Parts: sequence; C-alpha cells; structure tokens
Amino acid sequence: MEISNPTPKSSILIPPSEVRGITILDRDTFKKDIEVPSVKIPVEDIKEAIKVLKPCFLKMPNFQPVQSEGEQKRVILNPDLFDEKLPYLQTILQRFKLNSVTWTKMSLTYDNWTSDNIFKAVLPPDSTGNVSSFSIVGHIIHVNLKPDLMEYKHLIGQVLLDKYSNIKTVVNKVNIIDSEFRNFNLELLAGDPNYEVMVKENNCQYAFDFSKVFWNPRLVNEHNEIIKKVNSHDFVYDVFAGVGPFAVPLSKKKCQVHANDLNPDSFKWLKHNAKLNKVTEYLHPYNLDGKEFIQTVVKKGIIEIWNNEENEERRVHVLMNLPASALEFLEAFKGLLVGEDVQKIGEMPVVYCYFFKRKDEDILDITGKYFDAEVQKALQITEVRLVAPNKTMMRITYKIPKSVLFKVSDNGDGPPAKRLKQDNESTE
Repeated sequence: MEISNPTPKSSILIPPSEVRGITILDRDTFKKDIEVPSVKIPVEDIKEAIKVLKPCFLKMPNFQPVQSEGEQKRVILNPDLFDEKLPYLQTILQRFKLNSVTWTKMSLTYDNWTSDNIFKAVLPPDSTGNVSSFSIVGHIIHVNLKPDLMEYKHLIGQVLLDKYSNIKTVVNKVNIIDSEFRNFNLELLAGDPNYEVMVKENNCQYAFDFSKVFWNPRLVNEHNEIIKKVNSHDFVYDVFAGVGPFAVPLSKKKCQVHANDLNPDSFKWLKHNAKLNKVTEYLHPYNLDGKEFIQTVVKKGIIEIWNNEENEERRVHVLMNLPASALEFLEAFKGLLVGEDVQKIGEMPVVYCYFFKRKDEDILDITGKYFDAEVQKALQITEVRLVAPNKTMMRITYKIPKSVLFKVSDNGDGPPAKRLKQDNESTE
C-alpha cells in the first residue's frame, strides 16, 4: 500500500487570488487548476466503500465526488482533510486491498464555488459579513450594503442571483425607511424588477409588494411568541398590522382581530391575505392613523366587550408593533373611556408595545417618559432581537391600568397625528 502526498496547501479549495477586488463579474476568472487525492475502487465494492469514505469526500457545488472510470469508480477526496484523515484512509485501503491514493489534476470553475467562497475571495476581508446577513423574501434577496461595498453592489447582486436557484430579484435597501408608510427605498442590483411576492409563515400565506410595504422575516419567532400568548376567541386590536403577520394567524385561532395600518398598500394586502387564508370572518381590516384607530375602533370595542356578559372569559389584547414610535401612541389611551357608558368594567386590556433601545440607553430612562413609577413596576420588558450592534428591538407587555383609561391626560395632548419618527430600521 502506498500513499503519496505532494504536500498540498491547506486552503487550495478557495477561488484564485486574482479575483480579489474585481467589481465586474467575470466568471472565467474563477477557474482554478488543483490536485486532489483520489482512490480507484472496483465497481463491486463501491457501495460499501462509499459508506466508509463519505467523510473524506470532496464536497462542492456542481461536483460529483464519485466518478466512473472504465470498470472502476474513482472517488475524489478532500485535499484539505487529507492529513487529518490519513490514518483513517490507510485503514480503508487495507480493508479493500487497494494499492494507493493518487493525486489527480482537476479544474474548479465559478460553478463550484458558493457565494460565501466568492465574497471572501473578492471583497475586502473585513467587510464580507455585511453580505452574509441578507434576507430572503419570496423570490427576492434583500441586502443592506454598507458604503464600503457599494462599488461591488452589482457583482454581489449577480452572484446571489446565480447561486440561489429560487431567486429572481436582488435588491439593496437605500437610505432609510421611507416616510410614514414604512416601505423601503429599493435599488435593483440584479434580476427582474418584480416585487410582488408570496411567503409562508406560521402555516399562513402572505402576498404583498415588497417595494411598497414592510416585511421582516427575522420576526417569525416574535410572531410565534405573541400567537401563543393569545387564547382562541380572544379579542385582538393590531394597531400597526402591516400585511398581517400577527393578525392572520390569530384569526386562524378564531380570535376576533381588528387589524389596522395607515399604509394604503398594507391595507390592500391585509384584506387580500385575509381572503387568501380564509379568515375574513375573524379579521376586520382598517386603514386609519394609529391614534384614530385607538380612539375609535379600540374604544368602541372595549366598551362593547365589557358590556356583553358572554365575553367575560375573553381577554382583550392590543398589539403596537411600530418600534420607531409606538410608545408615543400610548398617550391615546389616557382618558379613553372617560364619560362613556360602561356598565361593567372587565379585565384590563393587555398591551404589547415595541420600541428600540440604543446600547447606551437605560430602559428606565425610556419607559419613564411614558409610565409613572407604579406602572413601571408591573412592566414586563423582553428583548426581541438585535437590530444592529448598538440597537435592540424590545417589547413591553403590561395591562393598561384602570386609572389610565378613566383619567383625562394631564396636558391634554395626544400622540402625533401621523407616524412622524423615521428610523434606519423598523420592524413589523
């Protein structure tokens, strides 16, 4: 038995160094000739040999590690693992009475590299992480490129389009979320300018135009958490509902969901998704400002629910997922029921209000602007997700105090009539 080793470099399975810094994709420049270890195995032994040699296979996209060669099969092994697996290979060779591992020349091409391989080879070494955190929304890949990668943007777009078979469109978020409607300014990097998508989440389907509404696939766990907290047949008021990631699955639980969004496109797709998921009996859509929704729909709903004895066991939940400014809308609950015909005061509504916390901010400094000291003691504050290295999305969960609903605001002011505050990242 003989094993010869021409001392391969430990990292030969990377694109050629000549591609570093290119800004226009030339697939031919990614061709690379290498030598790889291989073993010839008789056809009658190949099934058994594959089982034991599989940990040593050279595994790359568009590459078959087991190749026909006359009456034998040639198994291509991973050169980067050769030294590590050498004792194991010696045992295998003895078992199958094979003579040697030989080194075979082969060519790798653009088709054999993953997008990560290509970005690490092309982009500045300290910037590749900015590309790896992209989102997939239906047939769209959405990246958020930092300024130092803008000269590579079209190469990045084309590589992602090439490497993900179900992707037809690659876009980059430009500047900040646009205006009061929370839709991105998008720049097409590669593919078709088709932004209408269909996505699945929580056993529900959602259709929408990604260029006109807000959707964040990274919030699936948070959507699940809230859905679990709400019982079937409860009442839900979703103040900033978007296209329905909370509203639709809660409607499927047979909750009576009143879902609102100021963006007319979100409202359009919210209605569409109610029909798509066959929950129109339970989902009631509105196209109002958040303050107006609270002071009309939510107000009327609480009164009717409390005045109906049949609803005694059914809770009321208020979702406020507009973290850039949702806290400001809490003012709308002050004195909401003053002077109203409430025959019986039931269980107080539970509010789930989202906000952003900067790394250098103190939670009490944020909540102190909106809650008195007594209410702050009862707040449940949950970290939802890290939005940026210095920015976290948080959730406050609490029951609205009776004193808030039946007390006139101290200064008589309400929340902003529109969604005035913009932010570099908002979440749905």
